[in-house]
Amino acid sequence: EEIQLLLQSFDLVANGKKEFTLIEGYSGTGKTSLVYEIHKPITAKNGNFIAGKFEQFQRDRPYYAIAEAVNGLVNIILTHSEEELEYWKKIISEAVGNEGKLLTDLVPNLELVIGAQQPLERLGLNEEINRFNYLFIQFIKAICHRKHPLVLFIDDLQWIDSASLALIDEL
Repeated sequence: EEIQLLLQSFDLVANGKKEFTLIEGYSGTGKTSLVYEIHKPITAKNGNFIAGKFEQFQRDRPYYAIAEAVNGLVNIILTHSEEELEYWKKIISEAVGNEGKLLTDLVPNLELVIGAQQPLERLGLNEEINRFNYLFIQFIKAICHRKHPLVLFIDDLQWIDSASLALIDEL
């Protein structure tokens, strides 16, 4: 029943809707296994399933699980043909403009898709956070569409850092 509910949520996403689903339960009850049950049906529909996991001892690294998930997407993109790679380069580059360095600092392999990025002017702390959050949302908007719907699975939210929580709230 839970798998069907998750697949129904994915079908909404595949048709242009946004969904945010939380799964709760005691440790060891199979929450992660449940989510991975929908991996194959998602990829069968040209969806991208990416995952990251927050770790108890990585709380001092902002965006740890998000970076892990985006790195997974980059690895998927890098397996595509040259034509597809150009497609992804174009849409991501258009989304991030000349601020791509913010993302390639977080996910260095992204440079293999969009190329080397120019350093950015330093801003105050709040401005840096706002700029990053805005850019990340632009990036997500660019990679989420009906041709390739995206499922972002974040595991172990109990270990989330405040910057990641704010970014997820923005998403």
